[in-house]
Amino acid sequence: MRQSKLIDVLRHLSGRQLTRFRDFLESPYFNHSAELPLFFDFLARHAPDFQNPALKKATVLQSFKSDKPLTAQRLTYLMNQLQQLAEAFLSIEHFRADDLEEAMALLQVFDPDALPRHYKFALDKAVQALEKNPLRNASHYLNAFRLKAIRYDHTDLQQHQFHQTLQEASDALDDFYLVEKLRYGWAMAASEYVLNVHYQWELGDRVLEYLLNNDRPLNPTAQIYLAGIQLVKEPENTAHFFHLKNLLAEHENRFNEPERKQLYTGLLNYCTRRINRENAPEFSIEYLEINKKLLANGLLFENGELSPWRFINLVNTGLRTGQADWVNEFIRQYRKRLPETYADDVTRIAQGQYHYHLGEYDRAQVLLNQVNPPNVLLAVTIRNLLTRIYYETGEIELLLSHLEAYRVYLLRQGLLSPQMKQQARRFVDFTRKLAKIDKPEAGQLPALKKALPEATAIYHRDWLLEQIERKMEVFGLGAG
Repeated sequence: MRQSKLIDVLRHLSGRQLTRFRDFLESPYFNHSAELPLFFDFLARHAPDFQNPALKKATVLQSFKSDKPLTAQRLTYLMNQLQQLAEAFLSIEHFRADDLEEAMALLQVFDPDALPRHYKFALDKAVQALEKNPLRNASHYLNAFRLKAIRYDHTDLQQHQFHQTLQEASDALDDFYLVEKLRYGWAMAASEYVLNVHYQWELGDRVLEYLLNNDRPLNPTAQIYLAGIQLVKEPENTAHFFHLKNLLAEHENRFNEPERKQLYTGLLNYCTRRINRENAPEFSIEYLEINKKLLANGLLFENGELSPWRFINLVNTGLRTGQADWVNEFIRQYRKRLPETYADDVTRIAQGQYHYHLGEYDRAQVLLNQVNPPNVLLAVTIRNLLTRIYYETGEIELLLSHLEAYRVYLLRQGLLSPQMKQQARRFVDFTRKLAKIDKPEAGQLPALKKALPEATAIYHRDWLLEQIERKMEVFGLGAG
């Protein structure tokens, strides 16, 4: 019973909602059963998690007292009835929290000829509610169209004349359609870019062609989604990135928090692709600065927590862009925002990266050797960093032993994706080959450098390239 649909709904209710739901059950308009409030009281004693063993089905059958004997069949009936009432309660709560929806409903109920004053009051209320909301997202344009459509539907069409309400409804439909079509278009374009999928764009292609070849003015929301599509479809044109970034900086308040996160994620994904494919340092800076802004606005947190992977990425990017002081302060300030199960390990890894960047290899090594995370991605991060430390400190025997252990770990690891496993294996192989080359084998270095895969196919390609070129210079081969 603790895993039933009813209990799932009750867990979803806040403390205030549980109280209001109890009042709801007492209303004869919604509920005629005197038993259901008593049954709810029995369950509510175990809020908010509803995990008490007293809620096991067998226990409930014995302990819940009512006027009639409780059988398994009657218990199922009570649970179904209470679940339906809980869902009705949530629907009504949602409806009543939205002034616009209430006013829209009244507009569709009131006949403007029979109740003109009531209709006008509801219309004024709807207009005020629509304008009062600062958001100008797709939902806003949908509601604007709905309101214009209601006004047109109540127009006296028997009069053979130009109807302004028809023009306004048509214009509002255009605004909504373009915003929504472009929003879906960006989502499809982004998915096609990342995954091996293909969507049927149908009218979307015609809409894009029309907008790109005509000077039709677009509202800022539509401009943002159009820029997002261009960002994905024309990735070599960096002007689309900066255009979208500027649009968001000016108009981000048109969107709610989840939407802003998604929009900025589009910019961050573009930065990541430029970094991975072309090692573009300017986009490392852009990536970090966008994340700083999201961090300051609280948009990087999920349920108040910062993702361990985002934490590590920000540390890496901060160090890569020469902002070690910011990284040190970031670790100190936001370590408490990490999920509890990851906090210690991720903090030590981040501190290890920081000290490695400063050339403090001993301190970095001590921190990293204190971590043995069960998470495979963190484990690979640690092994990659220790590999670079052992190489740069000249501990070649320790490095070769570590690389062999790393190789075996990868063979036994079933959770790592094939692509990431391949990247790690190549990093191990190239580092081992590089470590074994001394002056007598120096002639192998140019070939090793030439054989380096692209950045997306191997971990730390830039580091390997730098170490190869350093060794070539030491052995008098130059870096050519």
